[in-house]
Amino acid sequence: MNPYRFGASAPPPATDPYFSSVGLLLHGGGADNSTVITDSSGTPKTVTPYYNCRISTTRTVYGTGSIYCDGAQDYFSYPQHTDFDFGSGDLTIEFWGYISSIAASERIFQSRDGDVVAGLYLSGGSSSNTLQLHYSTNGTGFATAGFTFSANIDTWTHYAITRLSGIFSIWKGGVLQGTHGSAGALYYNAAHSWIWGGQSTADRSPSVFFYDVRKTKGIARYTGAGPFIVPPLQFPNS
Repeated sequence: MNPYRFGASAPPPATDPYFSSVGLLLHGGGADNSTVITDSSGTPKTVTPYYNCRISTTRTVYGTGSIYCDGAQDYFSYPQHTDFDFGSGDLTIEFWGYISSIAASERIFQSRDGDVVAGLYLSGGSSSNTLQLHYSTNGTGFATAGFTFSANIDTWTHYAITRLSGIFSIWKGGVLQGTHGSAGALYYNAAHSWIWGGQSTADRSPSVFFYDVRKTKGIARYTGAGPFIVPPLQFPNS
């Protein structure tokens, strides 16, 4: 059962019932300006920051800091892993974001290297300070969810992308923003990386703080029409 689902009034459990399916969990804690980004999932990945991406204690949600990408080509990445080979199954990708601004070419996350087509990526929409989801099933072309939604600017906001039985749903602050059907298996290439915070070009790099980045394979944590109560504590480590 989803501990945060639809009007739950009791505090969430101390452990995550889906933790065995969590492939990535980045709280963003640590010393100010540290370049050590720790994965607290059960199968820790090596996370590498680039350019000036770092831990910042300037802003956080429930913890001691967050991961800051300042928009000047900053990003962090980690290798592909079978935990991120989502296929056609259910999934949840979620994070708290403090976005200063985002343009159409800028990326929040992407599963790609260079200009190789992404299996899944979230970028700026056609209008300033909007977001849109894109995906590929073949690695040579991509499809786009048929809606954009506004990003909350200069405000900590919980964002979540789920897929349940071939239907993507996107949530902002626990409120459903739209749905999109996608029955095919998402493109996966073990030689690629997952990249957050843009890319090594300034025109693809938004200024954003990330907190509690979490990926869950095989589980759509947030379902139905919502809304749901956003996670009221830092995500548990077990």
